[in-house]
Amino acid sequence: MAAARRTFAETGLDDLITVLEGDARDTLRDLDAPADFLLLDGWKDLCLPVLRLLEPRLRPGTLVVADDVELSSLQPYLDYVRDPENGYHNVTFPVEDGMEISCRL
Repeated sequence: MAAARRTFAETGLDDLITVLEGDARDTLRDLDAPADFLLLDGWKDLCLPVLRLLEPRLRPGTLVVADDVELSSLQPYLDYVRDPENGYHNVTFPVEDGMEISCRL
């Protein structure tokens, strides 16, 4: 985290980026601001629970990016965001293990 904080400060973005350390299910539970961008690159079995936790704070147009979509442990997440009834439009970006870029509708 220290390296990330230094990078944000060096690039002048530290006043725009909030870093919350800890278990995302705990640190994000009481988040009262909307999430404008969400990168899911942690434990794959937590991607769906974290997304579901933050969904009430996702405005239309919010981008959600999940890394390593070729891993089978991400399948429940992919099934969810790829189901049109859940309110996302998706594209799979073919890099290394793949990225799923989802736009909240």
